[in-house]
Amino acid sequence: MAFDSWKTNVLAACLGFIVVFLLSIKVNLLETSLTRGVIAAIVLLILMFGLRFIYRKIQKVPKENVDKQTTDDAAVKPTEENQLDTPEKEEQKEQEFSEEQIKAASDAIKDKLNE
Repeated sequence: MAFDSWKTNVLAACLGFIVVFLLSIKVNLLETSLTRGVIAAIVLLILMFGLRFIYRKIQKVPKENVDKQTTDDAAVKPTEENQLDTPEKEEQKEQEFSEEQIKAASDAIKDKLNE
């Protein structure tokens, strides 16, 4: 039996009735136990309808989002910009700056820190 069936609601209501009735019959009269069992069954029936509704909303994925996601995944192509940097590439990036640029940048940082 699937969770998304109305039979689930009825099963939960019946089990709730049985449990509440059996626990209540020991201390209450038959009429009171039946009343409490029926109330528990109605509450569980309504509660299961609500839980099934929420479950369906969570599990439901709009077709538009699925189509959009597959096209977005296909559109991403590996390029030099979005690939992970290797140690060789890091060394190349470090070597791109001249000594004068490095000295000017470090002087600018020292000036900012001293302010």
